[in-house]
Amino acid sequence: LDVPDTTPPRLAHLEQPDDHAPGTDTTIRVHVYDNAGADTTAYATNELHYSVDGGPFVDAPMTPMGGQVYRGVIPASAAGNVRYFASSTDENGNTGISKLKSIDTNGGC
Repeated sequence: LDVPDTTPPRLAHLEQPDDHAPGTDTTIRVHVYDNAGADTTAYATNELHYSVDGGPFVDAPMTPMGGQVYRGVIPASAAGNVRYFASSTDENGNTGISKLKSIDTNGGC
């Protein structure tokens, strides 16, 4: 059967780190599941998108950590109220997005 893949990847377990003081990179991990094998998912486009204090979203690459877990970094220079989400686009152009989360990287609690 030659059935086209129209199912986007599913992003789950987007990490929610604690609020922290400025000057520290923030590591974010997410699980990416697709109806393709793990080796195919590793070659998908996986990105972390973050916005500081309501500004435009910045795209940062996410790297595979094994077990369909991907890691991205919000740099220390992104100090303030940071909103973020992850996306994954598979080899067929289907894009999945995680929930939107936020963290205070400006010393908030």
